[in-house]
Amino acid sequence: MPANTLPPLPVTGWAIARTPFCLPPWQRLPMLPAWRWLRRAAWWAWALLLSACQSLPGGMAPGMVHAPALQASTPAPGMVQAGEPVRDDAPPSPLGTDVRDGSPRWEGGLWLRLRQGMAVEPLRGDALLRMRQMEQWYQERPAYLQRVFERARPYLFDIVSEAEAAGLPLEVALLPAVESAFLPQAVSTARADGLWQFMAHTAQRFQLRQNMFLDERRSPRAAAQAAMRYLALLRERYGGDMQLALAAYNCGEGCIDAHRRKAQAQGLAGRLEDLRLNPETAYYVPRLMALGALVARAVDGQNLALASLPVLPDAPAVHTLVLHRDIDKALAARMAGLSEAELEALNPQHKKPLLIAAAGQGLVLPLDRVGRFEQALAAHRAPLASWSAARVGKHASVEHLARVHGSDAASIRAVNAIAPGHVVMAGSTVLVPRPPSGGDVARHLVEQATIRTSPPFRQQRVQVKKGWGWAEVARVLSRNGGAMAPHALHAANPGVRLRAGWVRLQVPVLGEQK
Repeated sequence: MPANTLPPLPVTGWAIARTPFCLPPWQRLPMLPAWRWLRRAAWWAWALLLSACQSLPGGMAPGMVHAPALQASTPAPGMVQAGEPVRDDAPPSPLGTDVRDGSPRWEGGLWLRLRQGMAVEPLRGDALLRMRQMEQWYQERPAYLQRVFERARPYLFDIVSEAEAAGLPLEVALLPAVESAFLPQAVSTARADGLWQFMAHTAQRFQLRQNMFLDERRSPRAAAQAAMRYLALLRERYGGDMQLALAAYNCGEGCIDAHRRKAQAQGLAGRLEDLRLNPETAYYVPRLMALGALVARAVDGQNLALASLPVLPDAPAVHTLVLHRDIDKALAARMAGLSEAELEALNPQHKKPLLIAAAGQGLVLPLDRVGRFEQALAAHRAPLASWSAARVGKHASVEHLARVHGSDAASIRAVNAIAPGHVVMAGSTVLVPRPPSGGDVARHLVEQATIRTSPPFRQQRVQVKKGWGWAEVARVLSRNGGAMAPHALHAANPGVRLRAGWVRLQVPVLGEQK
């Protein structure tokens, strides 16, 4: 029965049999004895009293406490107040319209789709107990859940779609909440990176590019596709056991294989609840399943607030534009009407302040900002990019590069993340100010770009022969490290006396250029 519907009056079988309801009221009432007429009047008075209770704020009965703020004055999401103009860009509501009577109908949006795709087998044993602990932990922190799932808004539709395409249970779409709290630039102490926390060697295994300009571990779409391929391989490895596949995603196949062998040696089946895992991995799958249980409970109860879930329509939240020219991040953000932090959150795979067209990553924008960006781009007449890439032919100091490219050393050091005092090694690629006639960065330069820096001196052991001076030592070092000036070598080692045998020296990296 709906919450705001009054219960029917309790009419007994005796009253139905003996009251002539076929007569009009003015003929019916005189036929009743006085005491029965008074009892009927009391029933109607009680009905009027209950009807008056419905007019209290929120349909609450007398004696109930009513929160004065949000519920009474704010309409439900997607509902339009009287006198308020209808906005075409308003976010869709989980309340649709029932075509039969026009009443609100709960649709669920993306959360309903995710709920319907959940298929991981329920946990058992100690794993189930840990899941209950994590459910309680999450329920005690609704503000945390709200932040996490609000951050998921731009990414979750694509993740759900990738999981469905891979034929995986849709609980895996919640993995970034466990791995990174949906922070696309999260970096662990073990140097795992991105929403899906890929290690560098695992990213290479699944063809995620990592170079000076780009780290696809942070690409929401590329990393999601790689994660689905990885999870599908793990599920196949463990005979369709998704619980073991998820645990292996956390600690690796070798870790799970070793623990399974130990469990099977003890006569156990080698399922997740049989493994004595390290604390992080032991709680990893229960954490994910706890989140899934909260989402399922909220969707089944048609109340997203139970799990602090935002309203998410079952439709893309972002669009990827193809870039035909390089463009500065700051300029792209202004054209789209976004802050640089907002643009960075949607395009975290770009490591430099320059979006390079040849990288093939495009530009991800919210759907409602695409038109604005395209109009601003069409009207823009000034250069789009203020940075370019240059290959360093030989060891060079930052000050030397600044003089060559007409810039200041501080800017070049900052944009290339060069430590103070370090020099750039030969063969490195650096970002430098783009000349007026400069073109876009070439694809081969993007793919091969690396930067290596070194302190101004390096330690090197040299075998000194009897009678040698600094000129002879500099001549030996010059065979491997370029021209080495004797006076520079001597100045770098003021307290060293040359004598026959092996000597450890401070060798200037730049040789005569220093």
